[in-house]
Amino acid sequence: MTVTACQMTGDNREEVVGGQITAFIKAHNKAHNLAEIKPDFRRIGFNNLASNQPGGSLGYEAWVSIPDDMAVPPPLVRKRFLGGLYAAHMIAFGELQKWGRLWERATTNAQYAVDFAPRTNPPDPHADPALEEQPNAIHHLEDTSPFGTQLDLLVPVCPKPPTAQNP
Repeated sequence: MTVTACQMTGDNREEVVGGQITAFIKAHNKAHNLAEIKPDFRRIGFNNLASNQPGGSLGYEAWVSIPDDMAVPPPLVRKRFLGGLYAAHMIAFGELQKWGRLWERATTNAQYAVDFAPRTNPPDPHADPALEEQPNAIHHLEDTSPFGTQLDLLVPVCPKPPTAQNP
């Protein structure tokens, strides 16, 4: 899927990139009115630059899916998300402590391993592979309160090769 991306480091990074993506979505210019052109858009965020500490973040990046031919104004950039297989866990906004449980299950699973392969074109070696997606994001454009917002926590996985214990 083609996405418009915004990334930054520093104070209030999640709020700033989220605000820039929201402004892009709400743009009054008819050519960029994403809510009208693509009402099924997807909204995703993740740590970028990821730190060496579990769940740590030195920066943040947010995406919104767009039509392939949509113009992307600077400072936003266009990227191609390559997709993949993900382990998922739904939470209410604010229950981010549940990341630990999902990571534990993903790293100890007998059939699947965490997949650290690049997920974007161009590849970004500093991005955390785990994503947070806000389903039905179009319904939250006017209501900016996080209360009642669902997030899907997503960890990329791939099947483990068969072994004698796991045929």
